[in-house]
Parts: sequence; structure tokens; C-alpha cells
Amino acid sequence: SDVCSSDLRVDAKGALQQVDTAKLKSTRVELPGLPNAPIKRRASRTQTITELQYADGKVIVAGLSNEDFSSTLRLVPYPFSKADHGASIEIYHTSHFAYETASPVRSMVPYTSGGEKYLLAVYTCTPLVRLKMSDLTDGAHVIGDSLAELGRHSSPLDMILYSQKGEDFLLVANTLHGVMKLPLRDIAKYEAVTEDGGDSGQIPLERIKHLKGAVQMDGFDATRAVMLIEERTQ
Repeated sequence: SDVCSSDLRVDAKGALQQVDTAKLKSTRVELPGLPNAPIKRRASRTQTITELQYADGKVIVAGLSNEDFSSTLRLVPYPFSKADHGASIEIYHTSHFAYETASPVRSMVPYTSGGEKYLLAVYTCTPLVRLKMSDLTDGAHVIGDSLAELGRHSSPLDMILYSQKGEDFLLVANTLHGVMKLPLRDIAKYEAVTEDGGDSGQIPLERIKHLKGAVQMDGFDATRAVMLIEERTQ
């Protein structure tokens, strides 16, 4: 039972090893503008951080803030020094047919195409959104490009990048539709879905039926992934 509540790592032979994180070196940074709502409310402190990624010497922090536009993305330089208030994010929520500012990012990956650095993010109910990293500056209000609807009435669990035969793809796992595969070759060319455009700008997607039950994924190398699969008896 002690091992189940501890941090673990897997060695090259597949054996589990317990990690004592108290003995590891650490650094920290305070995030300004944290939500101050009661913990039971949607924009509570429990959603201050909903996802983390690292790219180009910066930790990308997604979550909610106490600003009027509460969905926030921060780029925090590492090693940590000081965090700013970040950029507020607005998206067209394809499942709700409305522009929204209160939904936090649930999973995200940085991706570079044609020399432009992007952040690809998914939200609950489940739009895939494209954001330019260069737009995510302190105090900016950024409207993301909603590119696809990945499954109404569902929530994203994880997403990763991988390559196959020289082409880049995005894999997204969610609660209702399993794992979906999306090509990224023309990621910069797709038009954003809006209330006027319907679904015409969506990226084509393929559902990977044999990967049902995937709850967490991570890249092992450019072409392989490690997945945690939940086995269901029914």
C-alpha cells in the first residue's frame, strides 16, 4: 500500500522502483492572480493548474485565474525566477456553439510547423484549438482557432505527437471515443470553425478502435508511445 501512494519509475528491464521525491532538488515559483472562488465553484483554486508542458526553456502553464477572462496560459522561464499573469484565452466552443473564456485547457502539446511555433490544446466537450506561441504574452487576450470537435459529451484525457512514415500526427484520448488520430501536415492552413462556418474547417480524424481504454499516454520516441490502458470488464 505504501508503494501505491508513492512516486514510481520503471527501469530498462521493466521493474518498478520507488522514488523518494523529498530527496530530489526542487525549485518553485508563485503564480499571480490565482482564482479566489470557493473550492466547489467551477473557477476555484483546484483549477489553477490544469496542464503543464515544457518547450524552449519555458514551462507552459494552463489553468484559470481570477481575471475577467479566466482561462489563462502562462509561459514561465525555467529555471524559475518570476511568473507573470499570462495571456487570457478565448475560444469558440464547438459543442456549446458560443465563444467562451472560462473553460481551461485540459491537455496540450507544443508543435512547430513551417517555422511557426504552435500550442495545440483540447478542452472539455472537446474542441481542438490552435494557438500561436508568439501570441501568449503577458496581458494579451488571445482568440484561439478551433479546428475540430473531438466528441461532444466527452472529456480529453491526454494527447501526444508521433511520426509515421515521415508524417506528423496527433493522438488524442478521451473518455467517450477512445483514441483519435489527426494529421498535422496542413495544420497552419486549416481555417477556424466559427458560428458561421459550421464544421467545414475541421481536421480529418481517424478513430483507433483497438486503443479503447487509454487513460494516459506519453511519447517513448518519435514513432512509439507508452500508454496506460484501463481494462473494463463490461
